[in-house]
Amino acid sequence: MDSALGSPSLNQKNTNSSSQCSSMSDGESYECLGEGSPAPSPVVKGESPGNLLKRNTWSRSSLRRTPTNNSSGGDVALGRRWGSLRHSSGKRINANGASVPSGLCRSASFNSSGRSSNCGDPDDMYCSDASLEEDVMGLNRKVHMLQQQVSALADTQNTSDDRYGRVRHENALLQARLMILEEQVREEQARSEQRLQEEQRRHKDLASRLEREKQLELENSAIRLQAAERRVETLDEEVKRLRAQLERAAESRQVAEDASHEAEIRAQTLREQLLETQEAAAKTRIALEQQLADTAQSLEEARLEAAETAQGRPVSPGRHPELEEEARYLREEVRTLKEALEEAQAQLLGRGLEQGRNLLGEPQGGPSLADELDEMSSDKVRLALRETQEVNMQLRAYIDGMLLSIVENYPQLLEVKTAAGSLK
Repeated sequence: MDSALGSPSLNQKNTNSSSQCSSMSDGESYECLGEGSPAPSPVVKGESPGNLLKRNTWSRSSLRRTPTNNSSGGDVALGRRWGSLRHSSGKRINANGASVPSGLCRSASFNSSGRSSNCGDPDDMYCSDASLEEDVMGLNRKVHMLQQQVSALADTQNTSDDRYGRVRHENALLQARLMILEEQVREEQARSEQRLQEEQRRHKDLASRLEREKQLELENSAIRLQAAERRVETLDEEVKRLRAQLERAAESRQVAEDASHEAEIRAQTLREQLLETQEAAAKTRIALEQQLADTAQSLEEARLEAAETAQGRPVSPGRHPELEEEARYLREEVRTLKEALEEAQAQLLGRGLEQGRNLLGEPQGGPSLADELDEMSSDKVRLALRETQEVNMQLRAYIDGMLLSIVENYPQLLEVKTAAGSLK
């Protein structure tokens, strides 16, 4: 009964001690792992060492697979965390190592006190020894587990140190790269400022040059504008002068056309007068030819009579006065014909002179040919002179033709004149 009563109490004490050890080991393991690390699960009684190794391996691999932050703030925080873990892990491991014997001593003293107070008989002693052995075995298992945990923590610490070293190395590289980049940025800023100053100076020079060129162009444009205005004024004056000359030329042309028209009218009048003269001359010639024929017949009769007289035929006394009268009449007729011919020639010459006088100057105080020539231009003068020469040539040819036709068509006058001279 007593042993039965004592065993539960001892077991309860052992259970309490084991729970205290397990809770202590759990807290210490949590402290050793550090903040943010996964705490190992509480040790279950009867758990095999293989499962514990698997858990430690999983924790190490999870720590290795933890992603690192690339930012500088994350690197600094990670370095601080691992540094605190590294510095605190040794102390906590030492504390855990020291706590194992102290826990053993506490459990041994507790068991001894319980055994001395509760187990007085040999059965109780045997039971207490058995329970003590079980406690010792449990404690050994816990110690072994704690050693494994310490080994795992040491491995984790080594891994953390390696990662911390790599992170520090990477941080140093990043800081060096950052310094290089900052230096490059400063150099680039300096070059950019220098280029900006050069561009500003170049643009300023270009703007000043463009301003000078613009001023020169404006001055040249003003000079060209003034020259163009002067040229326009000169051209206006020239246009006015040419317009005045054109008006004078038009007036001269009108005057010349009027003069030419009048000359044509006078020429037409002269042609009509010449035609009338020709008709009169033809009529006169016909009459003269008839008279000459009659005179020739009379002369022939007179020659026959003279021949008969010369042959000794006596002429009747009544025929002598008749013959003398006929001879006088014939001489008068020849003289009249000669005077008519001379008068016709004089009329032709007078009409030619009048036509030339009309060509050279207007009668009754009109403008002379010299005045018209002064008013006309050289081209107009040459054209008018050419036309006048053509008209004069036509008139001269016409007059020459008339004179030649009169001379050629009246050879009988010379014969009559010769005959009249022989009669004298």
